[in-house]
Amino acid sequence: MRVGDVEKRRDITDVRDAVKAMLVVERRGSPGGAYNLGSGESRHVRAILEKLVSLATRKLEVRTEASRLRLADEPVHLADISKLRGLGWAPAIPFDRTLEDILNCWRERRALPSSGG
Repeated sequence: MRVGDVEKRRDITDVRDAVKAMLVVERRGSPGGAYNLGSGESRHVRAILEKLVSLATRKLEVRTEASRLRLADEPVHLADISKLRGLGWAPAIPFDRTLEDILNCWRERRALPSSGG
């Protein structure tokens, strides 16, 4: 597996939680208002990678590639989700479940027969 800089921290949200947040904003938000969408927690990319590798069913070799490094990349992304919380929304899906579901989705895709086209 080729990776970029795993020393960064990122605020990652399950897409299912993100959709629910957008629906809450559509129903209860202020027209024209700005809402930050995220989990409200910054996670170390290295820890995320290590978790995914631990869930793998085969041994993976992880290599950092210079071509995957971004020179102008911020070290930390963290969303202030206080306005969303004020509307009654909060992330509900545990992060480990998100990772497991993503990995299982890719496993299912790989198991499907090729369409041949």
